[in-house]
Amino acid sequence: MNHQVQILAIPFNEDIPAAKESLFCAGKIKENSLDGLIIGASQLNREEFTLLQKHSFPFILVATSLHSTNFNWVCPDYYQAAFLLFEHLLSSGHQQIGFVGGLHHTNIVDQDRFRAYQDVMKAHSLYSSEEFWQDWDYRERDKFPQIAREFIAEHRNLTAICSPDDLMALQIITEAEKSGLSVPKDLAVAGFGNFSEGRDFRIPLTTIRLRRKETGRIAFKSLYKMVKGQINKPVQLFLEPELIVRESTSRVS
Repeated sequence: MNHQVQILAIPFNEDIPAAKESLFCAGKIKENSLDGLIIGASQLNREEFTLLQKHSFPFILVATSLHSTNFNWVCPDYYQAAFLLFEHLLSSGHQQIGFVGGLHHTNIVDQDRFRAYQDVMKAHSLYSSEEFWQDWDYRERDKFPQIAREFIAEHRNLTAICSPDDLMALQIITEAEKSGLSVPKDLAVAGFGNFSEGRDFRIPLTTIRLRRKETGRIAFKSLYKMVKGQINKPVQLFLEPELIVRESTSRVS
């Protein structure tokens, strides 16, 4: 007899608070209409994931690992991704590096990026400061150009700025140019994600490829095996990122 497996993939929807997403998941679980969940909402909290685990409901994370041995996850290695990017900038002569975007006090992915920033700076015997790290709520994208503009104006000593995704990095380039800076001559800019918008921009963007499609494929296959009882130990896999260097960054002259 064939058994049809029902799997739901939940992305992080910036227009729907995470609480509503988790309630939606809980309702589907209660109805017994799902066999498993793939969760891409990095801002759901540990308690919500623990609740799923308590009810022995199969789920796998694709946006964060929560740094836990108790959960199933397949996700990009965000620490290594940030390490590669900051190391590239430092090896190109940049010592004053800023970061705009994210919530490094509360978001695990952003905490990984900040930890990588600290470790790279320490490895080069340089001082790392939260002064150069501007937090910003992902749900307020309409305010990002202003945040970027103010950050650039307040930190004219920076020679490089990174952002948590390519679209934000492109806005940083735009705001930098409006302020009279030339990219990459005066300011190097880099992002994460390897979006087509960054590749095709008039100043092609240096970025990190996070292998998201492969993450999704592995997660679906792993969850299917979990539902079928073919896996009896936690699925925990980091996918290696790839640094892609383009024209938005250059060596310090």
